Amino acid sequence: MSRPDHYAALGVPPTATLAEIVRAYRRAAAHAHPDRKGGSHERMQALNEAKAVLTDPERRARYDAGEPEPRPGPPPIDVAARQLIGQLFTDAIQGNVLNPIESTRGGLHKGIAAADEKIRMNNLAVRRMQGQFDRVIAKGEQDIYGDLLRGSMTSARRPCAPWKFWPPTTNLGPALCRSARSTNSPPRACG
Repeated sequence: MSRPDHYAALGVPPTATLAEIVRAYRRAAAHAHPDRKGGSHERMQALNEAKAVLTDPERRARYDAGEPEPRPGPPPIDVAARQLIGQLFTDAIQGNVLNPIESTRGGLHKGIAAADEKIRMNNLAVRRMQGQFDRVIAKGEQDIYGDLLRGSMTSARRPCAPWKFWPPTTNLGPALCRSARSTNSPPRACG
């Protein structure tokens, strides 16, 4: 798959300023919008992607350098868990804590509480979106708003999916896992 030419999509040179890019996007979007005669969904998506890349200085620099876009989303749960535990032990050792295991266990409990809160907030967001989805009635053949809500609900549920399988199956250290299970209730699953 070839890399899209965002400058050509907006009709601006690579030396264009931010104001020129925004002006070109607005002009092109007015003609390419799917609700306009001759407009198309694919063309509008290309314009939106071009604007998103070219108006963000970091993404534009990567694009100009020919670097690929980084993959979106959080790291896999096992990588994130290992990073968290490594960071907790490092903090405990560098802080000259008398009992690094207890300090790490306390950090794990805080991490589990933060994950519980994130799950609770995600569930709340999903319930709100579901309420909106239930109230929306498509006027035409394409239900664009409904599709957006379905995508948003799926994205909101995705970060919580690993917590559905509590206790962890990865080897994080028997004492730490045992203490996390015995003193904390398992995080609630999304859905």
